[in-house]
Amino acid sequence: MTTPPKDEILEQAAHWYVILNDEQCTQEQRQQWQAWLSAHPDHQQAWQMVEQIHDDFSAIHQLTQHDDEKDAIAKSLMTDQQISRRTLFSLIGILFLGAGIAYQQRENIYVGYLRTRSSEYTPLGVREHLNTTQGFEYWLNTQTIIRQPSAYQIELLLGEIFIKTSLRLAQPLMILSNHLSISSDRAQFGIRKIAEKTVLAVVSGEVKLNTPFNQTVLLKAGQQITATANRLGQVLALQTYQYSWIKGILAADNMPLSQWATEMQRYHAEKIQVSPKADELQVVGLFPLDDLEQSLAMLRNVLPISTRRSGWNGILIDVSA
Repeated sequence: MTTPPKDEILEQAAHWYVILNDEQCTQEQRQQWQAWLSAHPDHQQAWQMVEQIHDDFSAIHQLTQHDDEKDAIAKSLMTDQQISRRTLFSLIGILFLGAGIAYQQRENIYVGYLRTRSSEYTPLGVREHLNTTQGFEYWLNTQTIIRQPSAYQIELLLGEIFIKTSLRLAQPLMILSNHLSISSDRAQFGIRKIAEKTVLAVVSGEVKLNTPFNQTVLLKAGQQITATANRLGQVLALQTYQYSWIKGILAADNMPLSQWATEMQRYHAEKIQVSPKADELQVVGLFPLDDLEQSLAMLRNVLPISTRRSGWNGILIDVSA
């Protein structure tokens, strides 16, 4: 399989595509495009990919209405072209700016593609607990997609997973996330994929994290780290909310209110907003993830805040008058 062009070249091709399809495109611009196209083979490859993307999304307005069609078009786009999430979002934004393709529609397209590759998928608000015959069990958080190519290997495509091994495994379990490899033969640990970042949190045992550039860190119980494919962050103390979700609880310990809202938002369709003044508050407590109304009532009991409905599907948290 050939290596796709760099992101910036794909974006250049997308911009040229928009220019050439504009009715006001001049002959000089067409000559400039031709010069760009001839300057490097990667430019020609990028142009072909952009043309294919545009063709595949000619029925873009139907994607958010018909899931089967959305999945099929997304799969045809990305299966053979190795386009990253960031690049896909950028290209769709450029090519379909005039068509009003919003971020959420691009998110739906990406998720639809991942589902075509997945072994397990949990929709909004759903958590799943699974046992294996290899001696480990795992939990999938809300909106999580994984692929399991072999008994001891799991690829986290989206979302969050928690793994528990009671006995030493016959061979190390390998978890792949954002080009990182995470391995252990006996531990309890969680992995969360946030865009291009991966958060590894270790509750017990030891877990090894490796980057594609041979950077390695060994995390022990009570530690967590945020990493990308080319950079390891600082090892920090474990935060309870990284694993309390397997019990259906958000454990907040001096958590900024905006972060509390972001965490609760992951499980509910309502859009939770926090006013700038309320954002200065810190949250402490155990909140049920599946009962938003109860969690908001508990929040009102411990903080000087009020909550009210905002718009057709929103909730605003503000300081009390």
